[in-house]
Amino acid sequence: MDQGEVLRALVEIVREIQTSSGREPAAVGGHTVPDEQLSGFDSLNWLEAGAMLNRQLGRDVGDIPWVDPKDGHHRTLTDIAHVLHAGMTSSNKGVQGR
Repeated sequence: MDQGEVLRALVEIVREIQTSSGREPAAVGGHTVPDEQLSGFDSLNWLEAGAMLNRQLGRDVGDIPWVDPKDGHHRTLTDIAHVLHAGMTSSNKGVQGR
């Protein structure tokens, strides 16, 4: 699985969460910072997205790294996909760069 596949799954999941919650999915893409740009997207949705991503990818990817621990800024979906993919391809269990 490559980083693009992880990103596509994240975009699809975030759109689905927004739609199923009765919120406008807007233009969700790799550039999207869900917490800052999507109405109503909050920490409960973080958990929901994590469970959905695990099911869709068929593996436990650990916690989705929505926030960069170095600077406290919320990440774009592209940045999140990069960190998740790095964790999935490393020999260590869990996600790197959290």
